[in-house]
Amino acid sequence: MTMREVTEMKPRKLGLELLIDLLEGEHRKVESELRAVSGMIAARDPGGLGRLLQSLDEELLQHMLDEEASVLAVLIKVYGKERSAEAIKVFREHRRIREMMADMKRKFEADPAECMKSINELESFMLEHFKKEEVVIFPLALETQRRPKKAMV
Repeated sequence: MTMREVTEMKPRKLGLELLIDLLEGEHRKVESELRAVSGMIAARDPGGLGRLLQSLDEELLQHMLDEEASVLAVLIKVYGKERSAEAIKVFREHRRIREMMADMKRKFEADPAECMKSINELESFMLEHFKKEEVVIFPLALETQRRPKKAMV
């Protein structure tokens, strides 16, 4: 993916409930793809591994953009930055995930076998990240949809 394609990426225009359902489904897909990466490393399939890493990277970019531009934006709008501090902290983990992906891709280019440790670390980190989003952040964001709207004066 080129830098231009990244900068042209936009959040998907979906209602919050539908978006969160989609994001949770993407969590399951990423978990599966991370397991597939491990299998490709073990099977010594560098061609398939390279394509999968590129696809995973692109999917994660869109996914993170949606979470930050939609879910986090709603939380900050409704609760303010101070009460959204936990969500902000969790979404800052996206930077670490991007760094880990870049590190794994560098290792893959140098020696695909070197990816195994990186993929295990990434998978562990992401599983914990997904858990925080699904148990704490997404329910809080959905709660904003159930709050009574203030009357305009």
